[in-house]
Amino acid sequence: MGYLAKVALGRSELPSRCLVFGGVYSPRRAKLARRHFDAWKRVRGNWITYSYAKLDGREYLVCFNVYGAATTLELLHLLKDGKAKSVFFVGSMGSKNLEVGTLVLPDEVVDRAGIVLLDSPHGGSVKVESGSLREVEKALRNLGIDFVMGKTASVPSVLHEVGAVRSFLSRSKSILGVELELSTLHYFGRRLGLKTYGLLYVSDNPKHGIVTGPASVWRARMNALNRATEVALSVL
Repeated sequence: MGYLAKVALGRSELPSRCLVFGGVYSPRRAKLARRHFDAWKRVRGNWITYSYAKLDGREYLVCFNVYGAATTLELLHLLKDGKAKSVFFVGSMGSKNLEVGTLVLPDEVVDRAGIVLLDSPHGGSVKVESGSLREVEKALRNLGIDFVMGKTASVPSVLHEVGAVRSFLSRSKSILGVELELSTLHYFGRRLGLKTYGLLYVSDNPKHGIVTGPASVWRARMNALNRATEVALSVL
């Protein structure tokens, strides 16, 4: 135990708490995360980038560049190898109806990314563990942050134009939006004995693409990311 964590994350024994930011690494997002901590070590790593940080005397592993189901699964195994206990995933999602910047707390995730279906062909829907869900919901309410709770779908990170996936999503009325990682996070995190949490913010919709929009839209994204980070640390 610990060898893989040492190679990939610099330590054989990891902090019990891990905060994960989905999507590709950017210095701006790392700078935003850093503001929430009292102490922060230089970001390292060539694949999953990471830092060790402290807040109120507690140490955290903070990971970036976690994009898609495969990378999420590998990170979960690294966390297990390093004896971490809990992981909070903050990510972005696309939505057909919600405004950019809306915080979404998924209570169920439909797997169309594929990895969960490989392990459990009849288990395409992953229910978020009720205790985890209650903790995040309580934190959101205590902080006075508006949010939407409901079902999301995890989709492939590379093969975006899979016909069957697009057809499924167009037919579904109950799915709030799509992301890439949460079905894998919750399903395999549970299998590995990790406590998993997930909170998303809407980054794109039919009006605004994922990397487009006026200054007000970019501010909405960054504000949502900031608030989601605040929630994550209050839970962890």
